Amino acid sequence: MTENKKDIKFEIRCRKLLLKKLETLERRLKQAVNKEAEKRNQRYNSLRDYKTPEEVADAYGYGDIARDEYERLMDSFKNEEMEAAATVTPNSAALEMLAEFTGRLKRDIQYFEFELLPENERERILKEQEDLLKRKGGRTGDCKL
Repeated sequence: MTENKKDIKFEIRCRKLLLKKLETLERRLKQAVNKEAEKRNQRYNSLRDYKTPEEVADAYGYGDIARDEYERLMDSFKNEEMEAAATVTPNSAALEMLAEFTGRLKRDIQYFEFELLPENERERILKEQEDLLKRKGGRTGDCKL
């Protein structure tokens, strides 16, 4: 085995190890993000008389609230959902950064594994990708893993 192949295999092992270690961090960040979202939802729900859109619809159906109040309350539920989805916290930002980083590591691993393949196998894969792009109407000549 050439020195270059040993180096490539070492790089693959390092990245796989790092990905494995980062799984715990990713799981913890996801839990923190979910907990923050749940706290926001609880806070929103504690501030209103009607906890769900279904309760608002029932109240309107029974004539407890007027149409304009019904629409305002339903809009507030929609706005809260959009606001909750758009709320960026340090944990959610860190999770996004981690996802980008692990994505790069995975692409590096794919590249290195591709480089370890025999030349004829790499050419075959590139040819298949180029043919697939042609069938889908995409550009050719840029096929790379």
